[in-house]
Amino acid sequence: MVSLSVNMIFRNEEPVVKKVLDNIFQQIDDDTEVILIDNMSRDRTFDILKSYERDNVIVDRYNGPKGGARNKALTLSHGKYILCLDGDQIYYNLQKLIDEYLNNYSNYGLKVGKSSFPILAPRELLLKVGGWRNLVHIEDWDLWFRLTDSCKFLYLANKDYIFGKHMRDHKKHHTKWQTAKGLIERYRDWTLTGLPGYPVRNDPKVIPFYIIGKLLVIPKYKMLAHYKCTKILKDDLPKEFQGIDWDLKRFYNLLKYEKIYCNDPIFDKAMKIFEEKYAKKPEASFR
Repeated sequence: MVSLSVNMIFRNEEPVVKKVLDNIFQQIDDDTEVILIDNMSRDRTFDILKSYERDNVIVDRYNGPKGGARNKALTLSHGKYILCLDGDQIYYNLQKLIDEYLNNYSNYGLKVGKSSFPILAPRELLLKVGGWRNLVHIEDWDLWFRLTDSCKFLYLANKDYIFGKHMRDHKKHHTKWQTAKGLIERYRDWTLTGLPGYPVRNDPKVIPFYIIGKLLVIPKYKMLAHYKCTKILKDDLPKEFQGIDWDLKRFYNLLKYEKIYCNDPIFDKAMKIFEEKYAKKPEASFR
């Protein structure tokens, strides 16, 4: 049986895809399975992916939301464990992370860093919680909520050693229509997952997109999620964490939920790691 499958999703990554993949293949051996899914790119991304295809590298396409593309990669995977990586990110020391995971955390879905990925989890665990739902946005948080409700989401704040450059400059040029469509879909998917949304009152220009996104939930009402852990996401953090990013706040609260409701000391350990990294130390006073 294959021990590890690396899953990667790409969409319009032609300027960076070769650099990203060369970086990954330098860090894995020939026994590692790699699943590369093109999410219907409009550039040459798919052609470049096909040039990497061989016995242990599967290349395919998926036409639909990003969550569905991630599930496509999952269903094609044979590994006991799944490592999901971003298609525009340079990583370092992946083998170190994999070894630490297998030796210490192999029963959990492990998330490190502040961006969407990586996440490292047993394939059977991902299938048990339903994989990724067919969402355009927030499909990562949606999965993490289901893992949290199952007492299997583990966020470790001390693994930033794997992150290199996040190459996103080629994604900054959007038409007004693309920007509007993206906002509408994001507000719709925020609502579907139960993720506390952006406070639109602070930016009146986005209110129309917010309203349309909310209305688009109606035909998808069967996808409305009611996760137990999301009730804690709006909780204020201790004052020593004031000023940290919104995603870090939510990671902390997910760990807090698991510490309260899951009988597992691993979450105490994870919270202590978080506190050591992000809690502001009181300033020394001098007489």
